[in-house]
Amino acid sequence: MKKLIVVCVVSVVCVALTGLWPALPAMERGAAAEGPVMKAHFVNVGQANATLLEFPCGVVLVDAGAQDDEHVDDLVEFITSVFDDRPALWPVS
Repeated sequence: MKKLIVVCVVSVVCVALTGLWPALPAMERGAAAEGPVMKAHFVNVGQANATLLEFPCGVVLVDAGAQDDEHVDDLVEFITSVFDDRPALWPVS
């Protein structure tokens, strides 16, 4: 039950952060959103899915516990591809 509450709170916060909350009722099915958009990626990590929430200003990885090394490698490869597509998100050295 606690996990469900956390997931619901995170979902509401994510929608609010994208700036789409007021636009949701006005959007038609299949219509392109105006302004910032959040993308949700679900990555198989063996025992469940890790969730990567991608915002215009950054990313959030939720529940990334993998079942084995093969799934860890797949997750790292996916996250690396997201950061390769968005070089502005890499930490400045």
